Amino acid sequence: GDPPNTAARLASSAKAGEILISASIAEKAKLDTNGLEKRRLSLKGKSENVDVWVEQVGPNSQVAKQ
Repeated sequence: GDPPNTAARLASSAKAGEILISASIAEKAKLDTNGLEKRRLSLKGKSENVDVWVEQVGPNSQVAKQ
């Protein structure tokens, strides 16, 4: 389905030390995106660009605090 494919594309688009979180998932999860970088990506199989938040992996990351 579309969600697993999108997740796989995001995972393969992430650079070392990054987690890419789609804006729609961040909103549904009520993720605090303050201080996160926002990117717009063109993903294979998607007709429109996808907005994502970029989380740097580490002990001080926003995701680790929630």
